[in-house]
Amino acid sequence: MIKTLDYNITSCNDEELNIKRDSKLHFKLWFDDEKEIKALFFISSGLGEDSNHEYKDKLAKFTASEYPVAVCSVDYHCIGNRQQNGAIIDFDYIDKFILKTACESIDFSINDDDIKDAKSIDKTLSMINSYIIKMKREGKFLKNFIFKLSATLIPARNEYNNFGIMSAMDIINALLHIKKNPPFKMGGGLAVFLMGSSHGGYLSHLVAKLTPWNVQAVIDNSSYARVNLGIMGLGKEIDYIMMSSARKLELTPVTNEYHMITYLHDKTLWTMNSKHPYFFSPSRRQIRNILNEEHLKTQSALPKPKYISYHSILDKDISPCHEKIKLYGCLKNLGFEARLFVAKDKKDIDGKFIKNLRHGMAMSLKTLIQKELPPLLEEFKDYAPPKLKKQISYETDEYFYNFSEIRNKIKLTCQKKS
Repeated sequence: MIKTLDYNITSCNDEELNIKRDSKLHFKLWFDDEKEIKALFFISSGLGEDSNHEYKDKLAKFTASEYPVAVCSVDYHCIGNRQQNGAIIDFDYIDKFILKTACESIDFSINDDDIKDAKSIDKTLSMINSYIIKMKREGKFLKNFIFKLSATLIPARNEYNNFGIMSAMDIINALLHIKKNPPFKMGGGLAVFLMGSSHGGYLSHLVAKLTPWNVQAVIDNSSYARVNLGIMGLGKEIDYIMMSSARKLELTPVTNEYHMITYLHDKTLWTMNSKHPYFFSPSRRQIRNILNEEHLKTQSALPKPKYISYHSILDKDISPCHEKIKLYGCLKNLGFEARLFVAKDKKDIDGKFIKNLRHGMAMSLKTLIQKELPPLLEEFKDYAPPKLKKQISYETDEYFYNFSEIRNKIKLTCQKKS
């Protein structure tokens, strides 16, 4: 019988910015209480359809019923950064500046009172919306005119996009909590497999980077190998149109043409302002990059996880394929077992597993599990955890990032270089 358990535990603070966290870490665990569990299987959702709770639950129950695994889904830090997961839209000072500038360009007058709070902004946007429709009907604006705005996605639970580190530490802390308090029957050692698409795949790679001794295999679909500034919210400071996280569209009645697009950006405390204490410095980027050759060399001295990845050759903006190819080449050169399948043309689209060549390839995660999980279970059926010092240190331009496992929690210290 499939059992489902809910957990709420204390996880990690933001050690980089020295901010105490208010929210608890929530995660769920599914397992068949009649089976001996051979592995922990983490399914980390990204920012698309796989973040839907109903979809995640259904996929987890299927996996737990078919295989001798306990399936874990972690509501990691800032997972609620999309509207379908509880985020709300707001306007910060940059968004308001962009709105005022855009209004000036169409001779629509607004003042500070019109954008002072959420209620006044909603009213102002409604007036702008009506104004654009009217001007199009009167032929004063071209039919294809689009009014372009910027706005901020405020995540659920009063969180912010730290991008990666806190989210990965959440997954690790959930893993360590389950290992310390297993609610299921175990058949020997407990291997750990991580699977995810896009941002979920990135987090799976990052978990393996931060605690390689805890991970036996990573199964990935279309993750990025380096930090994506647009997805983390910093794109607004560079190009709010080209580097947005998502978009909200408004249609003109009758003609159904787009006339207003709001480019949405994650709330983040990081900034590109080098004078600010929250500057996203090269060091902050280096620790978050999976494709960091020096860090991969450091990681290779510890137990080596197995890596399996799928990617589209046409994925260029969100998760550039050439970077993934380079990453997996580096992994192989350092002695990791790493397999990358690149979908290149129509012959690679079967309509069931891989459905297109866009980002994510509309991949069936159920089929991915059926394809890759059984061989891993066979390979690691006799897994026994190695005895070693559970810590790793990564050097960046400014800091040593030290990750260590202490009292069944992952701990990060950022040591300033002298």
